[in-house]
Amino acid sequence: RDVAVPEALAYTDDGVDLLVTARLPDARPLPEPEGISRELVERVGGLLGRAYAAGLRHRDLHAGNVVLAAGEPVLLDLGGGRIVRNTGGEVRELGRLQQGLAAPLSHAMRLRGLRAWLREAGVPTVHLHDLMRRVDREAREITRRYRRGRDRRATRTGRHFEVFELPGGESGVRRRETPDFWPTALPEWLTDDPPEASPLKSDGRVVRTRLPGYDHDVVLKRYEAAAAGRLPRAVRAFRKGVWLEHRGIAVARPLLALAASDGASLLVSDYVDESLDLHTLLLDRGAGLSRGERAALADRLGRFLRHMHEAEISHRDLKAPNLLVAGEPAGIVIADVDGVARRIVGWRRRARDLARLDASIEAPDTDRARVLRAYWRSGPRPAVDRHELTRWIARRVAWKRGPSGEAR
Repeated sequence: RDVAVPEALAYTDDGVDLLVTARLPDARPLPEPEGISRELVERVGGLLGRAYAAGLRHRDLHAGNVVLAAGEPVLLDLGGGRIVRNTGGEVRELGRLQQGLAAPLSHAMRLRGLRAWLREAGVPTVHLHDLMRRVDREAREITRRYRRGRDRRATRTGRHFEVFELPGGESGVRRRETPDFWPTALPEWLTDDPPEASPLKSDGRVVRTRLPGYDHDVVLKRYEAAAAGRLPRAVRAFRKGVWLEHRGIAVARPLLALAASDGASLLVSDYVDESLDLHTLLLDRGAGLSRGERAALADRLGRFLRHMHEAEISHRDLKAPNLLVAGEPAGIVIADVDGVARRIVGWRRRARDLARLDASIEAPDTDRARVLRAYWRSGPRPAVDRHELTRWIARRVAWKRGPSGEAR
């Protein structure tokens, strides 16, 4: 059917399911959304349209299941697919594609891919923009159902997480891959620092250390007791970190949350190596960044913020010291999740988040303009006027800075 897939050579289901395929020469992943070309979007859309015309219905199509081999897209994993004879269901299938594969692309890129998909699938292209709106709605509903299911994993014992209770009254949740003895070894650090811990904040509640049985440095953050009847703050922060991971938002990965009987709690998360918080980077090293590096950082920050809001995440403490800049090219990582909330983020609330970050940044106006421009262009067409959004942000920044010009 002219659908590029790895050639199947052999299989067995005798005791274990095993599939052998021909090796793809020089296989590599798809480029990042900001680096993908219009021609490649059309070729991927055409490949998936031909698969649909051949009867393939796939519930797990994402960027990891499409690779480039010899420069051409190949559909890699058919394990989540089935072959059907009936036709129809284009909106549902396109919604799945958008949810798993095309969501980070701009509106123009998604429209280009949709045209290629319809052409190869043999579906008439009448009322294209109306179809696009229906696909957007379907993708949002699919995404919400998918995220709700994934978010619940951290609330119960299962394949990925363990919820535990200890004889001394402590309780908590941990990832399955963390050492089994951690829950019983960590209670003493609810009040005391581990040996050779180095403080990351002046109040001593956040420290960096190395724990036995784990190959990387970790961060320990201690919380005061929550109000009676409330979820311990470390457990709440652990769940929020999991929410962000499920939405593809980089975060200091939570490993374990432990709560004492009096409500005091401890969060253990990965330490993000070779990182600086955004405030320190711009204040201390800003003069050392080239014009191109500053522009690239501003563009990536704008895209990151737009993705966060489109993923229905807001942050009431979104400020430069709580964002880490790590890796090459520079990636944005959320360091402090305490202010994170799940909600449909309206444009007024988006303006508040953006203004809160704007008021905390020491940067020239050209960098601020680049952040907003990247934010504006990297998602679905906004429901507000760009100049109106800019005015909302400016008024909020002026209020936050107050008469003294310093951020509140």
